[in-house]
Parts: sequence; structure tokens; C-alpha cells
Amino acid sequence: MGSGFSNVLRRFAEEYAEGNLLAISSWCRFPFYEVDFGIGKPIWMCFFTMCYNLVVLLDAEDGVGIEAWVTLSEEDMSKFEKDVGVLKYATCSKSIVGVHH
Repeated sequence: MGSGFSNVLRRFAEEYAEGNLLAISSWCRFPFYEVDFGIGKPIWMCFFTMCYNLVVLLDAEDGVGIEAWVTLSEEDMSKFEKDVGVLKYATCSKSIVGVHH
């Protein structure tokens, strides 16, 4: 790896640590709801992270919609949950587990 790439990674880490970046990942079309470890297929799937500024997209259990798991600071989440553009297309659910830093 060249020093240019290392510099980009370092800058990315610094910006992310300061809360200046939003990471988005799509797990859509992964067959999470088809996995059976011997006790039946899952009725609901989630992920856990201790990071802020992260969005993970997942297929909804019904196979029709998409869930967006959004982790933001309390201040940013309060704004996000009230954003007219977001509410036009989404229903905001309360967090299942609050993570405090």
C-alpha cells in the first residue's frame, strides 16, 4: 500500500471519529430470514453496533419493505426523527437499545 492510501485511511478515520462522515451499508437480498440453525427460521433480524453515524439497510421480514437501522447522536437522531423528508417515506420506530458514549 502506498502512503497516499494510508493518508486517505487516516483522514477517513479522523473525520469519522469527529462525526463528520455517515457510513451506509446495504444488507438487502442477503437471505437472513432463510437461515435455519435447527430451531426454525428467524422471525426478526437485527444488528448491534456501538458506532454512531451508521445506516444499515435490511430487507423487512415480510419481504416487501426495507428496514433502515440508523445510529446517530441523540441530538442528530432527534432532528432525523422529525425531518419532513424522512417522514414522507418512512416510519420512525423508537430505538430498541440505547447506546451511550
